[in-house]
Amino acid sequence: MDKKCNNIPELLCKKMTGTITQEEMEVLQQWADQNEANKQAYEQFTDVRFLEKQLNTALEVDTHQPRMEMEERIKASALQNTNNIRPAHTIGRTLFKYAAAIALLLVGGAMAWYAHYTKVTAPEISPDVKLAMQQSRESGKTDAVIEKLSASEMAQLKEGMAVDNGTMLPSEPAVTSDANTEENGHGAAKTKGQPVSITPMTIEQLLSARRVTTRHDKEFWLTLDDGTLVHINYNTRLIYPEQFGRSDRNVVLDGEAYFMVAKDKSRPFVVHTPQGSVKVYGTEFVVNTRAEASPNTATGTQSETTSVILVKGSVGVTPLGGKEMMMKPGEQGMMTNGHCYAEAVDVVPFVAWNIGNFVFEDCSLEKLMGVVSKWYNCEVRFENDRAKSKKFTGELDRYSNIGPILESIEQVTGFDIGFRGNTITVR
Repeated sequence: MDKKCNNIPELLCKKMTGTITQEEMEVLQQWADQNEANKQAYEQFTDVRFLEKQLNTALEVDTHQPRMEMEERIKASALQNTNNIRPAHTIGRTLFKYAAAIALLLVGGAMAWYAHYTKVTAPEISPDVKLAMQQSRESGKTDAVIEKLSASEMAQLKEGMAVDNGTMLPSEPAVTSDANTEENGHGAAKTKGQPVSITPMTIEQLLSARRVTTRHDKEFWLTLDDGTLVHINYNTRLIYPEQFGRSDRNVVLDGEAYFMVAKDKSRPFVVHTPQGSVKVYGTEFVVNTRAEASPNTATGTQSETTSVILVKGSVGVTPLGGKEMMMKPGEQGMMTNGHCYAEAVDVVPFVAWNIGNFVFEDCSLEKLMGVVSKWYNCEVRFENDRAKSKKFTGELDRYSNIGPILESIEQVTGFDIGFRGNTITVR
C-alpha cells in the first residue's frame, strides 16, 4: 500500500470538508476499493446523508433546553452513530476515532448554523421612541386593559365563520364608540367582531392568548414573548399569545399599531387583520385596520380597508382569498375586498404618532377636531359651518396640554377657537 494510505483518516476529513485534492482523492478511492470493510467505512463517512442525520438530530432538540444539555444530547447521538461501525483492523480503529471526531465537528457546525438561524435579535429602540414612551407615561396617556379571553370568546375564535375559513375576532366590552362600534345601551360601546383569516394551528396557539385594549384617549407599549415591541394606538385591540410557537409568531389586530419586530429567521411574524395578513421576519411597520379607501366604483360605498406602512425591512401582504404581495420600505400597502396594491408614500405622516406627534397634511378642520376631541376626551361644537372645510397642514405635539394645541390650530386656520368646561367651540 502507498505510504499515503497511512493517512486515510486525514483524507476522509478533507473529503467531508471539501478540501481534498485530486491526487489525494485518487489515493482515498484506491484504499476504499481494497476490501469491503474499507468500502463500507468510506461510504459511511463521506455520504452526505450522515451529515443530514446529525443535522436532523440537532433540529429535533428542544431549543428551550439549556445550551449545555442540548450539546451533550447531540454529542451522545453522534457517538452512538459512530459506534455502529466495527473496525476490522488497525487502520479501521484509527478511522473510528477520526470519524467520531468528524461527526462531532459536523454536528458542531450544524449546531452553530442552527443557533444562527434561530437566533432572536431584539429590535433597536431609537432615542425618539424612548422619549415618546417617557412623555406618554408622564402625561397619563399610557394605559390599557389586559385580560385573558373568556371561554365563550375562545369558542368564538375557534368556531367562528368568515370568508376563506377565517374566524371572527372576539369583541370586547367598554370601548368608546366610533365608526366600527354600536351602542350597548349603557353609554359605552361594544365593538363588533371582525372576520380574520386564521389557520387551525394559529387558533390553537391563541387559545391561551391575552387581549390588550386601549380606549379612545390612551395608548400602550407592549413587549411580546420574543422581544418584539408593539406601540398600540388609541381605540385598538391586540390579541397575542403569552408564548409564541416554535414555527411562527401570530397576533390579531383590530385598530392601529406600530410593530418593531424582533428578528427571527426561523419564525415568521404574522399580523392577522380583517382584510388579510402581514408576514414579516424582523422589521418596522404600521398596520391600521380602519384606513380610508377610495369609494367602491361599482357600489358607491366605502370599503373596509387595512393599510400597511413599511418603514424598513420587507413584508408580505396577503389579502383574504388573494395572493401575497411583497412591499418595499417607503411604500403603503392597501388591502380591501380581497385585493391589494402598493404605492410609494411619505411615511412621516403615518408614523409620526409613534414618536409623539400628530402630522396633518391638507386635513379638514372638522376631521382634525375629531382626532383632537377623542384624544383629549372632549366635545367639539362648530358655530361656523364654513370652518369645517378649512384645510390644515402642520404638526402637533401629541403629549402637549390641549391649550397650546388649540392655540396652534387657531393661528394656522384664522378661526376663533375657545375651550370651556369640556367643550371646544369653533367660531
